[in-house]
Amino acid sequence: MRLLLINVLLFLFFGTIAQDKKALDSLTEQAKGTNIIKKVIALNELCRLYSGTDNSKAMDFAKEALNLSLSAKNTSLIAQSKNRLGTIYDYKGIIDSANANYIEALKIFENLGDKSGIASVYQNIGVMYYFQNDLDKAIDYYNKAIVLRNKTNELEFVAKLQNNMAAIFRRQKKYDLAIDYYRRSIEIKTRFKDQEAIATGYSNLAVTYLYMEKFDSSKALLNKALVINKSLNSNINLAGNYFTFSEISFNEKKYLETKVELKNTLEFAEKAESNDIIYNVYELLWQVDTAIGDYKSAVHNGHLASIYKAKVFKEERAKAVEKLNVLYETEKKDNEINTLNTEQEKEKIRKRLLLFGLLVALTIIFIFGFFYKKIKDKNSLLSFQKREIEDKTEALNKQSAEIARHQSQMNPHFIFNALVSIQNFILKENKHAAANSLSQLSQLMRITLYNSEKDFLTLKEEKQFLDFFVEFEKMRFDNFFTYSFVIDESIDIENTLLPPMIIQPFIENSIKHGLIPKRSGGELRVSIYKKTEASKDLLVIEIKDNGIGRTETSTRKRDINHKSKGIDITLNRIKNAHNLSEQASSEHYEVIDLEDANKDSIGTLVMIKLPFIENF
Repeated sequence: MRLLLINVLLFLFFGTIAQDKKALDSLTEQAKGTNIIKKVIALNELCRLYSGTDNSKAMDFAKEALNLSLSAKNTSLIAQSKNRLGTIYDYKGIIDSANANYIEALKIFENLGDKSGIASVYQNIGVMYYFQNDLDKAIDYYNKAIVLRNKTNELEFVAKLQNNMAAIFRRQKKYDLAIDYYRRSIEIKTRFKDQEAIATGYSNLAVTYLYMEKFDSSKALLNKALVINKSLNSNINLAGNYFTFSEISFNEKKYLETKVELKNTLEFAEKAESNDIIYNVYELLWQVDTAIGDYKSAVHNGHLASIYKAKVFKEERAKAVEKLNVLYETEKKDNEINTLNTEQEKEKIRKRLLLFGLLVALTIIFIFGFFYKKIKDKNSLLSFQKREIEDKTEALNKQSAEIARHQSQMNPHFIFNALVSIQNFILKENKHAAANSLSQLSQLMRITLYNSEKDFLTLKEEKQFLDFFVEFEKMRFDNFFTYSFVIDESIDIENTLLPPMIIQPFIENSIKHGLIPKRSGGELRVSIYKKTEASKDLLVIEIKDNGIGRTETSTRKRDINHKSKGIDITLNRIKNAHNLSEQASSEHYEVIDLEDANKDSIGTLVMIKLPFIENF
């Protein structure tokens, strides 16, 4: 289902898209009151409502709520406010701050014995791990939250958590488990007569059966959802239901029925002002017209699809840019604070040295005149040492700035390529796989932003990221190549460190220039092992492909020595990892052209050597 994410696959425990104006006005008025408890509750609720639509305003509400809670010394309100502050940091992609607030809130709730509060933190942490693509940890925290919510008899939250579990299982293609958890969620929602949530549950089940190609079951559930959504006048959900009907008809090659369903979809999508749904409508109409040979109509609908695709892509890019801006502003403020602290320390040192000099001078003049020469010599030595320290400090600062410059180049370069990869993936005709593409783009951005905050990643984190990236590329190019990642058993992957984004550019290079031209039967293998050279332990990384090789690539590109900007940046980072003054040499980076017995090219091997670092 292409870009479509109308049905709620995941119930977020923070943020919402739109709220009733009367409710917002009521909360705003309550937030201006004098009762601190009611005021904090209102501010935290306003933060939740504005998350995703106005993140700056949401952050202001969260911080004001926390400040009021601290001034009142109300531990329960402090925990609630920190939990809410963690959610908005998570929404903005500032993971370290989100995690810190969650941990502080959790400790307070545990000391208070507040099971409901503990559960609310667990479920928010579960959402955070979901968007970091760590699904096992997300499931673990959801299960912990479910246990506590059952004990406190908060069944509405249990239903939402079960829905989240189902979304994960569906994403993992564990469809039987997904169906089981969706049905459990619907059962609870039925008890509370929450019609909108029940309709969403039916819609989610229908999409699951669509993925399984059980079209009759999918239709039956869609009809149930349609009845409820019509009674609620929910334009966005009605558009989603009709579009799922059109997907089923298209799969059954019932093209006239597909067009009827798409007409209904378009009607409600335009009312809901949903560009992504409208784009999907015109794209599917283009496919229908092509299938029935109506090429004139196909050209027209294809043109409309491209217009709305650009609008959708622009909206998503704006969200990504907002997250990048948040990270930039945070880093900028941190740098300003660090600079201020450094200047203050220097001023203290200067004052101490001045005082020390005066005391020494007075002592020399009035008491120990005959020690004058020795003291002078000692001061000269101190001055020399100070200059030496300052020179070394300056050199280290230059090296740190160089590393920071390369990292600031690397991350935007990768994010741009990732966005292009996702865009191409969405445009493929693999309907079922494309359904998750939009949420996966958001997750990939989160992982990239999360990794870029760190100087080092564990080998385990790097492997998880690379597996996710390569899976995108495989889906994008119809899985025409295989991929394996082998780490020597002697290496502790959870405690071995390496700089982030050091392997990805070479993998991307192998796919783009080696495997894609090969078209079929491609193999990509990453091997990592430990090696000792000249009494130094090294982490050796090999990226091997059976692509067309550099010689054939040169005939197509006319420049065998051409390297992408990402490769150039990465080579400089390898240089900095070894503390080298020149470009990374063949001792630390090597490209080997692989040949068979007849000297014909059978692929390329890239070998990288990094210092072996363990987190002990």
